[in-house]
Amino acid sequence: MSDALIIDDEPIESSSRTFKRAFEDLRDGFSHRELWFHLGWQDIKQRYRRSVLGPFWITIATGVSAIAMGILYGTLFNLDVPTFLPYVALGFIIWNLISGSILEGADVFMSNEGLIKQLPTPLSVHVYRLVWRQMILFAHNIVIYVASSSCFRSRCTGRRSRRSQHCS
Repeated sequence: MSDALIIDDEPIESSSRTFKRAFEDLRDGFSHRELWFHLGWQDIKQRYRRSVLGPFWITIATGVSAIAMGILYGTLFNLDVPTFLPYVALGFIIWNLISGSILEGADVFMSNEGLIKQLPTPLSVHVYRLVWRQMILFAHNIVIYVASSSCFRSRCTGRRSRRSQHCS
């Protein structure tokens, strides 16, 4: 009699073999980086192909939202908006990265069903594709933080003028 647990006439693999297969899939998927780089870029191009501004449309929308939230909460909580705004922008950008990754990650295999059936690649390729796509969007959005930080924080650090004495 075998020590293996059998369910529905198939033996259940030990966790060490399962982890080994998972890590092999991750390694093999990473070795297909040209594929998921290309697929990620295609996803971005596909999403914004009819837009004049392309992927920067999402950057503009994120920037407007961050500025509006920074001004609103800065005014409500009686905070110095130029000091507060870069923090709001960075938090909003990171939140978009996390929420986008979670929302799209929950659907990554179902949305790629046709490609999974037609293209014999490791499943992790689709996860890497999702992460790459989110990193591209993050790179577009981080420009908002850099701009707000350089515009507003320069008033409070380094370059002192009569107008910015209140920032200390």
